Amino acid sequence: MRTALLLLTAWFIAGCGNTPEQADAIEAKTLLRTQVAWDQTPYTTYPSGRPELSLMKIRIPARTTMDWHCHLAPNAGYLLAGQIEVENAAGIRVMLNAGDALAEIVGGLHRGRTAESPAEILVFYASATGIAPFTPAEQCPQRVPKQGMTTPAAG
Repeated sequence: MRTALLLLTAWFIAGCGNTPEQADAIEAKTLLRTQVAWDQTPYTTYPSGRPELSLMKIRIPARTTMDWHCHLAPNAGYLLAGQIEVENAAGIRVMLNAGDALAEIVGGLHRGRTAESPAEILVFYASATGIAPFTPAEQCPQRVPKQGMTTPAAG
């Protein structure tokens, strides 16, 4: 009985001896692979300490300008919905649309602005224990000139 059950199960799994229709194949698509941030600043090192990975889903209301801030560890985002214009302290700007991926600046001041609809973004942080995902402007190592920067800690 046990042998018959095993054979029946194997026959069922194998598709009764017929060639089964090809199931959807696994697909992998690289959304971002880079050695530089969106403003072309090269990545040089990871922070020291015990590695800590984080994945955050962030929702930003429509027509919102975020405060100037920096990241002290590499991170990358994928915009799920909406539009965000990112700007660094030197005035370099990039517009992101839903479906775009972005490698963030490490150490340099920047901020983002949403358009007429809310934005939703997934952000992956490759950091170390004790390092916050984002740091207020006044605590950031300034690596870009202040020229073009308006109201540094204001939104």
